Amino acid sequence: MPGAKDVIARDAQTVADAQKKKTYQTMATSSLVFPSDADYAKLHHYRSLTSAEKPKYESVFQPIVAG
Repeated sequence: MPGAKDVIARDAQTVADAQKKKTYQTMATSSLVFPSDADYAKLHHYRSLTSAEKPKYESVFQPIVAG
């Protein structure tokens, strides 16, 4: 969301509670919340399964997920 980082950083300046202030500041500077262009460049996009592949995938992994 464009501008979200600026809103969070601005909110960090107005929060009176020290712990919340620290949390907001950490969030505003976190590369996990706001990845850099270099981080985005490392992403791999997987293809979507076809309608024929999806049932087979689900039959293999559903028992694993269900435990």
